[in-house]
Amino acid sequence: MSRIFDAVIPYAPMLFVPAGAGVVANWALVANGWLPIIAAATIGTGSALLVTGLTAKFLLRRFDGLRVVT
Repeated sequence: MSRIFDAVIPYAPMLFVPAGAGVVANWALVANGWLPIIAAATIGTGSALLVTGLTAKFLLRRFDGLRVVT
């Protein structure tokens, strides 16, 4: 896993720099619409956490007793 991390981490800025540049370039839109942006981010994050948790709970119950050989 650390080999994969070491290979991928140098490219992480490519994920964040374009997003940051987009926010700066469209700051007037962000400033005018901050409430819907925050609401969408909060609801989206909460929904993703809820679905992930429920899915994990379902899978743990469904496959209880199975052991994965590593």
